[in-house]
Amino acid sequence: MKPFFATAIAFWTLNFAEGIGFFRKTQDTVKPPERAYILQSNDDGWAELNIRLLNDALIAKGHHVFLCAPAEDKSGWGPKDPIWPEPPIRSKPCHYNSCPADTGENHGFNETRSDLCWVNSYARSAVRIGLRTYAKRHWGEDRWADLVVTGPNVGTNLGHVVQWSSTCQAAIFAAAQDIPAIAFSVADNQHHAWNVQPVPEANRVYAELAAMITQKIIDGGKPYLRYQVFVNVNFPKSDTKNNRCTKVSDFKFIFTRMEETEKKKPDVAWCGTRKLPVEKHVVHRQDGCFVSITPGSIGSRTMGDTGNQKDVLNRLKSILSCLPPEKSS
Repeated sequence: MKPFFATAIAFWTLNFAEGIGFFRKTQDTVKPPERAYILQSNDDGWAELNIRLLNDALIAKGHHVFLCAPAEDKSGWGPKDPIWPEPPIRSKPCHYNSCPADTGENHGFNETRSDLCWVNSYARSAVRIGLRTYAKRHWGEDRWADLVVTGPNVGTNLGHVVQWSSTCQAAIFAAAQDIPAIAFSVADNQHHAWNVQPVPEANRVYAELAAMITQKIIDGGKPYLRYQVFVNVNFPKSDTKNNRCTKVSDFKFIFTRMEETEKKKPDVAWCGTRKLPVEKHVVHRQDGCFVSITPGSIGSRTMGDTGNQKDVLNRLKSILSCLPPEKSS
């Protein structure tokens, strides 16, 4: 066959295939990522490095993020948080000198970014005020948060500790308002200011992991979680000194429950069993870098029912792993 005729036939074949839809354009088949309105908070304070790095990571994914957190470290208050109608005026500087003393205000904003807000209160109060007042002013009065993300907390929140954790209680408060919520915590007790240099690589890893899990839940579409459900996530420590758990790819995500239970009610079927591993037995293992992901609900904070478990499992299944037998040291 002469080159001219071969070229003509190939050209006609390509155009015919495109005409009947044999080839699809990428932009027609790839669904654009959903942009969520996310309220961020913590109990370690608005200027803590962990929350700021996660803020950067969520914004980089295209989300509308508003940060509203305590002016200073308010860890451990949990249910003792008074949820004031109006927080008192602050006279001291914010922690890490991130806001000046004697502002005459009970809240304030970053000088160059109105999406970063401190409140002279506790974590749960910061979420309440952020949801009902400051985030809505920033986004528009008719806009309500799609999701609340708390942490990553400095230190783990596992099992019964959840009821005392301000980070978890802030997420639970949001879930009680029917706003899906995720609480992140880390088995790393090192505090760092938002402007520390150089930025510890471990904290970057925590932020990337948290943003990855958040994005997977968002990718499942609205509602991001079922009615009054929250997710409790705990990361093991990224130990750069001993070259352990130093990269995102080192971590495995494990679907867990908060505590053992005497009830005979089985968990959702996963990894060939109806009994999920307990989160504290996962995060502290030394033979791997295992992240615990536990659904909870307002009516049963130590375990979600199987319907709630199944919904979260389906959203995260593509990144989850089965927990291997523990290796002897």
